[in-house]
Amino acid sequence: MLEFLTDFFALSFFVTFFRFFIWNTVLFDRRKKIMKKLASIDYEYYSDHLPDRFLFLSWQAGRRMARFFRMNTWPGNIPKDIQKDLQENRKFEYVGLVFNWGPPIFYILTLIFMSIPRTPPLAG
Repeated sequence: MLEFLTDFFALSFFVTFFRFFIWNTVLFDRRKKIMKKLASIDYEYYSDHLPDRFLFLSWQAGRRMARFFRMNTWPGNIPKDIQKDLQENRKFEYVGLVFNWGPPIFYILTLIFMSIPRTPPLAG
């Protein structure tokens, strides 16, 4: 039984990692398309909220970009078609948070609870 659980957890870890990689690739592709549209209309708040390059090298630039894409409303004058893309991407961002963080947290908690030794019932 222990061998099965070990194999199961190893497999689930790699599936979770693979799914995380695929989801973030799709997410970054969607962000990149929206950023190109915003750059093409010369969006006045672009430098305040988005990094200069898409391949951000700092934690702050990544956080700033994620915060922008999760806003309810966006500052400035944005055309309706780009606002629609931003709204659709916002839903995708929140699904991604659950999708990326839920399984690893469940995986770690399961490992912790499985490592707690079980006491045998007292003979009465």
